[in-house]
Amino acid sequence: SYSLDRSLWMAWQFDLPEKGEGLVQAFRRDQSVYETARFRLKGLDPDARYVVTHLDSSRQQTIGGRELMETGLSVAIPEQPGDTVITYAVLR
Repeated sequence: SYSLDRSLWMAWQFDLPEKGEGLVQAFRRDQSVYETARFRLKGLDPDARYVVTHLDSSRQQTIGGRELMETGLSVAIPEQPGDTVITYAVLR
């Protein structure tokens, strides 16, 4: 849920289900003491594997859809405040 609390992270997901891809944009606010957060994604295929790319570092990893929806996507932002964009796409 949306909040103006400067100690909380904010993130949103843009999903293109017809293409099997999307992105997550996350923000660590200036008063957040946490360098990492975990966000559960929605609308993915639980049986698919996804290539997840952290655009800031070009680091890629493969994660199952079920894990992304149930355990969540771990996001690290060392800067305070800071932001990042992470893309995902079905592994074909």
